[in-house]
Amino acid sequence: MRSAAVQQIGRAVATDIGAARAGGGLGYMPHKLLHGITGAITGALLNPDNIASGAIAGSMGAAVGEVIAEELMPTDDEMKAQISQRVDQEQIIKGRLFTPAEREQAAQAAAADLQAAAKFDIQLKSRLAVTATMGLMGLDPVKDLILILFKVSSAHEQIFINSLLGSAL
Repeated sequence: MRSAAVQQIGRAVATDIGAARAGGGLGYMPHKLLHGITGAITGALLNPDNIASGAIAGSMGAAVGEVIAEELMPTDDEMKAQISQRVDQEQIIKGRLFTPAEREQAAQAAAADLQAAAKFDIQLKSRLAVTATMGLMGLDPVKDLILILFKVSSAHEQIFINSLLGSAL
């Protein structure tokens, strides 16, 4: 129960930090530092048996994940080119040119699809990189990797995963 609450609060704070960055209210370094601080606090709270290890893992995971995620995010020009390509492909498939309204609708659908795919791709790559970084630091990333792969969100699921791994956690 405590773990789920800590994770939920950490996600909410991270979302606010990301929104501030996207809105232009945070520069590159303050954005990464705030994520690192949030990760340290969350990690320490989630690992009461070894607060220092939890704080280090949380801080590094959050900061490294954000650096990687931002680097992997497509630029506006790249996104526009991909959207235009998708719309053109859809016109070819349908065998006709779209009206301006149809083109706009297809562009909006393509943008939503591309953003969802990019978000998933970035999250997966950054989380795997964070896991590798934790391993290089001598930390045990097994639990985090499993929670990421299974998208564990409920306390019951966490208890199940913990029982499967036993002392590996």
